[in-house]
Amino acid sequence: MTHLEYAQFIRETAFILRTKICKNDYQIVIINDNASIHKADNVYKVVEDNKINFFFTVPYSTQTNLPAENYFSRMKSAMI
Repeated sequence: MTHLEYAQFIRETAFILRTKICKNDYQIVIINDNASIHKADNVYKVVEDNKINFFFTVPYSTQTNLPAENYFSRMKSAMI
């Protein structure tokens, strides 16, 4: 996925949330890791335009990431 595709995903998700699920005054919070596509200028512009709160996880650490990686690994193998 590129930062352009990610920005489009955020834009579309915000539209669906704002029109179908929650009111305009509700907070939308997105938690990201520190991938470079999450920090591109056009992504920040979409986030700002759609009044989204963007938070980042701490930089990679085995203690915080390993449980999530193990979980997703098990989920992937269960789906195959």
